[in-house]
Amino acid sequence: MASKKGDSPLPGGALNPAYWRLEVIKAEMFKMIPKIYKVVLVGSGNGRDAFYFPSDVDLTMEGLTVNFQDLITTSGGQIPFIKPVKSMRQIEPESMDVVVTAGDFARVSRDPEQSVDKWLSDIDRVLKPDGTILFLEPAEVGLINVLTERYPNLSLEIDRENVFGLAKFEYGTARLNKEIDPLDKMRNTKKKQGFGNR
Repeated sequence: MASKKGDSPLPGGALNPAYWRLEVIKAEMFKMIPKIYKVVLVGSGNGRDAFYFPSDVDLTMEGLTVNFQDLITTSGGQIPFIKPVKSMRQIEPESMDVVVTAGDFARVSRDPEQSVDKWLSDIDRVLKPDGTILFLEPAEVGLINVLTERYPNLSLEIDRENVFGLAKFEYGTARLNKEIDPLDKMRNTKKKQGFGNR
């Protein structure tokens, strides 16, 4: 059975002890995003990840599977202003600073009815030329390999964690640098990448 948007990439979901460690990692990663950035969370499912974003970030949630009004009502004002969209096609081209995937790539790559190429094309279309992908994905799905093959000028900051010996995950940032000349990249290899250095 194919997983739904927002499903946990871990077997057993919240009953798996590794699930809670991943929730802490997500909360730490998402709060790093500056408020001036436009962000889209792909495969947002039940919307629970909205609570981890700073309340002043400009957040678009793709693929919500719950009633949007219920999400707002239960939040008590603790979530950012959210723009729900059913599909990435509803987002303007090159309008997003950050695309966040927290298990959505795993969902797409494991589903024979889904296309990884389409998923990447949608992300490529909505990200600004120097946009960033913020990711938290199971290591076995190979997001890093897919990104480095597709984007030769990619700047990566990766951390890996074997969560309680139950699951291996990779998380960090991938900056696309779609318009950077490869020679410029070689000259600037000592510059630190990340959210604060645009």
